[in-house]
Amino acid sequence: MSTNINKLARLALYMLCSVAIIASSATISATPLPDSEEEIFKSAAYMPKFLGGSDAMMRFINENLRYPQTAADSRIEGKVIVQFVVEKDGSIGEVKVVRGVYKDLDQEAVRVIKMLPKFYEPGRNAVGEPVRVWYTLPINFKLKEEKSPNPIIVTPGSDNDINETKSSDEIFKSAAHMPEFPGGDEALMRFLNENIRWPQETCAQGKVIVQFVVEKDGSVGEVKIVRRIDPALDREAVRVCKSLPNFYPATNFVGEPVRVWYTLPVTFKIQVPKE
Repeated sequence: MSTNINKLARLALYMLCSVAIIASSATISATPLPDSEEEIFKSAAYMPKFLGGSDAMMRFINENLRYPQTAADSRIEGKVIVQFVVEKDGSIGEVKVVRGVYKDLDQEAVRVIKMLPKFYEPGRNAVGEPVRVWYTLPINFKLKEEKSPNPIIVTPGSDNDINETKSSDEIFKSAAHMPEFPGGDEALMRFLNENIRWPQETCAQGKVIVQFVVEKDGSVGEVKIVRRIDPALDREAVRVCKSLPNFYPATNFVGEPVRVWYTLPVTFKIQVPKE
């Protein structure tokens, strides 16, 4: 009789504390994950791609932007930073100026961005689903010397221009090209599943959202919790993130490595074994 009771007790304990650690990389953002599929993300695991790459986008902008005559007459130059939404189908959605220079320059930057053809690849989350995402594009308006046969230069700037007054060690919330884990998201999930250990002191479950800095060399820097569940689970999520091998680092619009925040939700879920 006592043997049967012990077996039942062990089975009950197993049912309570057996685990399936489901870890998935979701939207890379400096804010908690959205509740709505229509949320516009600040960045994504896979950022939108323009057909032909950055060079093709620069050519399109140079060929279609027109220096406003009022600005040219007044010799007004500067850098307009524009943000726009790349929709799930790659089309251009809302466009706004986040740093203006002069009304006519700002309006011209917005006009040509609205003309951009669809991005051939929209932003996608860690599991490959298309998402709406903000895209930042600095545009430089610069006049050549009057003797030049072509007195106008209009060029996109780098995304680091948004923070040009800050240190090169600034930690960005997003980048033109976000960090990538070697082997992709499936490899990241496998690493988490193989290395996370359920703390013995708790049977709590839920989703811990962790943020960490991916450094310029791809290593994991500062780690913090942005949504807590249980102290033991929180500590374990931080521990395993600190043990991650190097990522391929983030790069800015001109291909320079930058430090960037990476958000990773880790779900701890109790799974009752099938009979």
